[in-house]
Amino acid sequence: YSFYASLEKAILFILSEITKTGITPCIRTTFEGQEWTIDYSFGGLPIIVPITNNFSDELHFNPLMEIKLRNKAKEFQNEILKIIPENNEGLFLKVENGENVEWWCCNDHFMVKSGIVYVLNQRYENKESWISFTTGKIVRPEILVF
Repeated sequence: YSFYASLEKAILFILSEITKTGITPCIRTTFEGQEWTIDYSFGGLPIIVPITNNFSDELHFNPLMEIKLRNKAKEFQNEILKIIPENNEGLFLKVENGENVEWWCCNDHFMVKSGIVYVLNQRYENKESWISFTTGKIVRPEILVF
């Protein structure tokens, strides 16, 4: 367990450092029947926003979060909804270089299922295994999640 906890902290640190270079990791996912966007650019505290028609519903925001940050999260959600198609549970990177903005899909090395991000563990002979450093779950094609 301590190995996974240490690895998760290292990954969160790397993600927060990556955002300083103009790269923002994010996903669009469905969890328990509700669609969400998740912005991972805040290190260990991802910004999770429900996809609803009414942005006045503030129930899912941290009540201590500044209004400026809430508005920024909602603006970024609108960008995510324009770029990431519905039912596409992939990790996307928003890459900014001055005025240029590109969106990269990282499906070759990351997989998202029910809001959990899995990293490619190994690939050989058309078989893959994926691991989540948050939950410790492993996904293999010949074996379901265990």
